[in-house]
Amino acid sequence: MIAAQPKRGVQVLLSGILQLLAAFFFSSIHWPTQQLPTHRPVLLICNHQSWWDGILIFILHQKIWKRPFFAMMLFPELKKRKFLRFIGAFSIRKNHKSIFESLNYTIELLEKPNSVLVFPQGRLESQFVAPLHLERGIDYIIEHLPTQAEIWALSIHYSMTASIRAQCHIYLQPLTARTPQEAEAEWNAFHQSCIEQQKQQWI
Repeated sequence: MIAAQPKRGVQVLLSGILQLLAAFFFSSIHWPTQQLPTHRPVLLICNHQSWWDGILIFILHQKIWKRPFFAMMLFPELKKRKFLRFIGAFSIRKNHKSIFESLNYTIELLEKPNSVLVFPQGRLESQFVAPLHLERGIDYIIEHLPTQAEIWALSIHYSMTASIRAQCHIYLQPLTARTPQEAEAEWNAFHQSCIEQQKQQWI
């Protein structure tokens, strides 16, 4: 497993560079208006369709929420981009004996007031895919979630209109779930409502 090694200087530098890239690539980014709880750990579950997903959530933490950020990445991807461990990325390796090391590491991070981002689908899929499913590893994290930790759902959507650049909408909602089954049901209901909101952009 590749553990996160967050370094404040690297985070500030990369955040500035990535914000410039995002400003060039997107005509607008609609950030969520809600604030995460200041002194509680938060497990963030998010749909996954683009390289930008994790980057935008990292920027959101640096620019708006200003709280410690960690993100789970597949081992082969993080191995190719090890510098990402300096902004909070750590690895998980599917179908490997180290998987429980990564899952327990995630649970340890959630014993402190950190944000931990996971992509429960385990792969890139269209933003319009429904229903969404939690991979078994995420089930394990939710089942062993520290009492003080909260689960929040993110839904990210990209669209192209008259501009040459894309638009991005990031939606956020706390979940009341404390079991994997409840979390999957709530996440799907929230994600579907976000798809409906996106449709309204075209009416």
